[in-house]
Order: sequence, then structure tokens, then C-alpha cells
Amino acid sequence: MVRYLLRHPEPADIEGLCYGRLEVALKPGWQDAIGRAGHRLNASAPGITRIVTSPAQRCIEPAHWLGERLRVPVVSDARLLELDFGIWEGRRWDAIDGPECRAWTGDFVNGAPPGGERFAALAARVRAARVDWEQQGGCSLFLCHGGPIRALVAEHHHLPLAQAFSMTLAFAELVELSPGPV
Repeated sequence: MVRYLLRHPEPADIEGLCYGRLEVALKPGWQDAIGRAGHRLNASAPGITRIVTSPAQRCIEPAHWLGERLRVPVVSDARLLELDFGIWEGRRWDAIDGPECRAWTGDFVNGAPPGGERFAALAARVRAARVDWEQQGGCSLFLCHGGPIRALVAEHHHLPLAQAFSMTLAFAELVELSPGPV
């Protein structure tokens, strides 16, 4: 089962930046934040059998660091990547603001940034990843991004995807899904 979700640590120099698939470096000291999540996992999740991570560097590096400490294997799954913002990737949000941005924010579930991905498509791919990993058996920790975590939490609680971003989610925040069927 997928029981734990962990958002990657805070990236450096992202203030006002649109990034989803864009590779961004982590802030120095990120190990402290992931270490706190690891301590919490040691106390409450002795049954984790693997860490499944997004292949983005901001996830892979912390996943391997945590995997060594928890003594579990780390596997990468591209379905856990963040939303693809298309041509907006790497641009400042204040430079993107315009009719296309307003249309997308008006229906981010079904709309997509130019050349990018719909949030509904992200939700479908992370759902498929969850189902596949649950069929493998064991207990997985997904270490990934805010978008996939919000989609999985919305699914778990049977919420419409439009409500996914009403959830606050800090960097390096650990989310525990209650056991039971989704």
C-alpha cells in the first residue's frame, strides 16, 4: 500500500518562479528537514519496504539520503513528476500573468498551460502509479512534489480535484494516509 507521502525539501532561488519539470537545486541544509521526516517515519512507520520517488533531482537526492537511513531501496517512477507547465517553465509568474494564465487558473483541472499538462492528467498518472505499486505489495513511501501529493490526498479523501490546492503542504512535509481502501 502507499501509506506515506513526502514532499521534497525546499528548493533554492524559486521565489516567483514557475517550475514543475524544471530542475532546481535544493536549499542548503535540506537534510535537516528530511531527517525530521525520517525520525517521524522511524517512530510510526517501521513497515516501509521502499521509497518510490520522482526522477527530479530535488526528489532523487533526498530519497537516496533517506533510503540509506531507513535501510530501504529507492526506485524512481516518472509518473510522480510534477505538473508540466510547458512554455511557462522557468519563467517568472508575474511575466506569465495574462489571458492564458487566467484561463488556466480558472480551470486548472481541465485546462493546461500552453504546451503543458492538465492537472486531471497528472492525477490519472499518479493514481496509476499508486495502483501499480500497491499491487507489488509492501508499504511504499512516495517522495515527490506538491501536485502529485495533492492529487493523491484528494483521491484518498474522495474530494474533487478542484479542491486539491485548498490543502496547504509545506516542503519536506510528511502526509500519512489512513489505511484502508481508496
